[in-house]
Amino acid sequence: MKSFSCILSFLWLNLLSLSVCGLQLSEAYVREMPPGAEVTAIFGTLYNDKETSIKLTEAKLAGAAKVEFHQHTLIDGVVKMQKLNDGIVIAGKQSLVLKPGSYHMMVFGVQNIKNAKNVRLQLISESGEIYDFPVSFKASSSMMDSHVHGHN
Repeated sequence: MKSFSCILSFLWLNLLSLSVCGLQLSEAYVREMPPGAEVTAIFGTLYNDKETSIKLTEAKLAGAAKVEFHQHTLIDGVVKMQKLNDGIVIAGKQSLVLKPGSYHMMVFGVQNIKNAKNVRLQLISESGEIYDFPVSFKASSSMMDSHVHGHN
């Protein structure tokens, strides 16, 4: 009986450690593109369940040429989209919402995935951790999704 309780304790501790996985991505989707388009965006909510910050420096989407982190900002009264060359940081125990008109991931060269229902997204941290997530395609639900802004 004593060995059984030790085994249960061991399993319980391992289950607790599995729940602290680092980064979660919820409500993630790739915006469907109109015919002829080769650029789209990824939206969703990133949650860092660690105590320390996670800095994402790279993203890859299966079937796409490249993925970049971007943010819309107001500069001199004009909303402009800017590439975030240093990546994005999700503070410990915090969320970062990726949405139209704010933070998001731009996807380039998407001709290989236009008919896919789900694709694999990899997010890579500054420390080399790789986080894999399935993402699905979703039609634009607002004018903001399809509105084009200036880009730096």
